[in-house]
Amino acid sequence: MLQVIWQIIGLFLFMIAIPFGMGLAVMQTGGKIKMDPVTVLVSGYLVMFATFEVVAVPIVLWVSGENFIYLKWFYLFLSGLLALWGMFLYVKRKKKGEEITFDPVKEIFAGDKVLWCMVLLVLLYILYMIVTHTSFDGDDSYYVAQSLITQNTGTMYTQEPYTGGSTVLDVRHAMAVFTMWIAYLGSMTGIHTTILCHSILPCIILPLVLLVDMLIGKEMLGEKEAMLPHFVLFMEFLFLFGYVSLYTGETFLMTRTWQGKALASNFLFPMGLLLLMRLSKDLHDRSTWILLCMFATAAGLFSSLAVMLSVLLIVCFGFFLMIREKSFLLYVKLGLTCLPVVVYFGIYVMNYFLYSYVHYKK
Repeated sequence: MLQVIWQIIGLFLFMIAIPFGMGLAVMQTGGKIKMDPVTVLVSGYLVMFATFEVVAVPIVLWVSGENFIYLKWFYLFLSGLLALWGMFLYVKRKKKGEEITFDPVKEIFAGDKVLWCMVLLVLLYILYMIVTHTSFDGDDSYYVAQSLITQNTGTMYTQEPYTGGSTVLDVRHAMAVFTMWIAYLGSMTGIHTTILCHSILPCIILPLVLLVDMLIGKEMLGEKEAMLPHFVLFMEFLFLFGYVSLYTGETFLMTRTWQGKALASNFLFPMGLLLLMRLSKDLHDRSTWILLCMFATAAGLFSSLAVMLSVLLIVCFGFFLMIREKSFLLYVKLGLTCLPVVVYFGIYVMNYFLYSYVHYKK
């Protein structure tokens, strides 16, 4: 019983409290005195994914042996520090007499209450179906097993998930460290990674994705916020009936929530679109610029393909924004937010040829 209580506390700490604190740290750089707790939370997740990528990749590539312990404790220190810093800034500004307030619930969830109840009921049905009708496929034997091996052995990407034997580092998978984030979460909370992947993560990730979609809906609808529950309900039905192919984003979200591609298509790219929409309304919001850098950094956590697509999103959206503002300097600034992608590809190419050369020599 005590173990279950600790696991619940751990999930609250690592999935709500720490991301919220990290979101506070970034959102306050924009000097905002009125914040939206939903935006703070989803921004915190983006910061969490980006900082984990920055910490994990060098340790995976350049620290040998039982290297997971270094990742686990160093990232725990970094994430805790950022979360505490965000809370400290909030308290400090409140003591100075600054009226920092959060939007009331009525403003966040605008519209008919009956429709919002329908949104909640459909969400609960989706989560029930995911947990009770969970599916298993071939990718379980690699991705879930990779997280489980790390949780049990303390090594990262040194054992072949299919056979359990030793193997050389696979750079393509090693630099998409979402499986290591799952192993970190399982290790910190004491939850078996298989249970985490198939029963717990969907109940956290899917509401998170809907919150991002809701924020996009608010930006799109503008003054017609009464239509917001209709928009969220429409998105839920897309999730429910999006299984028109094995490879749609909805299919990955509902059946492979534990895979990086599921979050890339359903969380990362919508988050990038949301940030660019907000940037188009306020070009001087520092917090949005910082989050765009985090967006480019976090892409590598999920998939190498997500890295290229994140740059494509910024470049295409930024091109039309440049034309609207008649400012080439703005396009240059948006290009600079993609510098983490340049670094990522530099490390990827360098290590790909390095490990290929070592493997060939053997």
